[in-house]
Amino acid sequence: MDRIEFFSDAVFAIAMTLLVVTLVIPATVPAAGLGHALHELSGQLFAFALSFVVIGQFWIAHHRLFRLIDRYDLGLLWLNLFHLLGICFLPFPTELLGRYFGSDVAGFLYGGTLTVTSLVGASIWFYALGRQLVGSVDPDVQRATTFRATMTPIAFAIGTAFVPLSMELAVVIWGVLLPISRAIVTVAARARPPDTVV
Repeated sequence: MDRIEFFSDAVFAIAMTLLVVTLVIPATVPAAGLGHALHELSGQLFAFALSFVVIGQFWIAHHRLFRLIDRYDLGLLWLNLFHLLGICFLPFPTELLGRYFGSDVAGFLYGGTLTVTSLVGASIWFYALGRQLVGSVDPDVQRATTFRATMTPIAFAIGTAFVPLSMELAVVIWGVLLPISRAIVTVAARARPPDTVV
């Protein structure tokens, strides 16, 4: 289990680092034009910040899951690899979203990546439950984890569906997942000792 978590943490860290690689101001830009160049980069900076938070949320969810999962099999390893595949791919649609913010194609690719990645992440939890790879878990924590795993891909899919109508609204829907997830954890963690909170 330690090798799975260490390897996954490394992939998350690399993906988050790669997000910043595309934020480049040409060396030919003079000092007087730096402000304009930064303004031109504002869309990519926003996409970077959004994806950094989203990948961070995926990492937190992954960390929580693997605090509850105490055994693994080959199926779980493959599901985890497919989840990491989505995480590794995310810097590409992030760059497209930043460069072509008003494009439906860029929006659908970005939202689709988020939806599929979160769906595979959720399948890790449901697979582990079905294969009895989960240790002794408080029923309230299990329900909260199941609800969060179910809600996340649905919310990403709903946000993606709004891309043709309003890219801004789609981004808002994608962005509210973090506080919603935190609220669920807070409610589920009430009236229990701190060491059981996930």
